[in-house]
Amino acid sequence: MLDFDIYKIIGKEITTDWGRIDFALSNNKNESLIVELETVLDAKHKIDYCFNQTLNYKNIKLYENTNYCILFAEETKNHKIIEEFGKSNEIIVKSYSLEYAKKLYANTIERLSLNVGLALPSPKYYTICFLRYLNKFLKPIIDCKKDFLLRNEFNNFSIPNKSDTNFNCYKQLALDFEMIIEENKGYKLTKNGKDYIENMNPNVLNINNVSSIDLTNEQKRLLLKILTNGNWDNKVHKVNIYWFLRFIEITNGD
Repeated sequence: MLDFDIYKIIGKEITTDWGRIDFALSNNKNESLIVELETVLDAKHKIDYCFNQTLNYKNIKLYENTNYCILFAEETKNHKIIEEFGKSNEIIVKSYSLEYAKKLYANTIERLSLNVGLALPSPKYYTICFLRYLNKFLKPIIDCKKDFLLRNEFNNFSIPNKSDTNFNCYKQLALDFEMIIEENKGYKLTKNGKDYIENMNPNVLNINNVSSIDLTNEQKRLLLKILTNGNWDNKVHKVNIYWFLRFIEITNGD
């Protein structure tokens, strides 16, 4: 749809001083493309937001040769306004079929709903958990700038010593989602943990209640990959969440 030779995806939902970029791509000629992704652009406030956001992007240069693009649904009634804006501001304008995207999504979900042959343990009674608690547990590792922390080193940051019950809950969640391993009376960051931290919302570093910060899309993708990797041994949180998702699936979300 973009008519762009994609060499790699630079990133998605990238937070910048000029707004959040929906996604950015590069080709093998060291050219980058910053894309503002929209659905139907029939409402004036949506058009104004799209135009202002795209003009703000022009303050950002990912590579020396950076282009800017609006990708919107072809079901939009008035293409002319958008095309004229693109011509007058040197912005690429492309469209896609929203109906086709819906069909593609539905077909994908249908294929994924087939039996994947996982040997799944039974769910267990356990405490409620929020995946955002991973932010709270891993933030001390960011603050210390180390890949390994002893238990008492967590006391100096967001998890005080008096909260052993809370600490154990957060720790078990991090163990179940393979963010850490227990080693030498401490906790060592895994490759998954490093990837999770690298894709953390920057606001985590500037707020006390870090568990209130939503997960980024890249963090969600990582957690979904871990959730479905078939490693269920002593992973109570993973098992329970997976069973819950299966329940939603077989009841069609009702």
